[in-house]
Amino acid sequence: PATSTPVPPSPTPEAGNENPTIISSKIEDFAFEDLEVSVGTMVSWFNKDGAKHTVTAGSFESPQPAVFNSGALSKGEQYSFVFHEVGSFLFYCAIHPSMEGKITVVDKR
Repeated sequence: PATSTPVPPSPTPEAGNENPTIISSKIEDFAFEDLEVSVGTMVSWFNKDGAKHTVTAGSFESPQPAVFNSGALSKGEQYSFVFHEVGSFLFYCAIHPSMEGKITVVDKR
């Protein structure tokens, strides 16, 4: 059964963005999807692989787990994070460091 990891604490959403847009992203075939999202979007990663994976901010060479870190996700588990700032956010799997992805956050107001 799928489980949900609580969204980590993040800055208070801007007025009018209390209910963020939710984008689903699958982890499948040992690969992440690169996404472009608007400020305030919640990205929910779903592990569809039989192997465990993490969604960890940064890169293998420059990890930033304090920004966001799912911990090990088994098949069917998910992890969500709300992006409140414009920019490019790299992430990787701490178990399989060759798995890398990028979330580009834009201001579409």
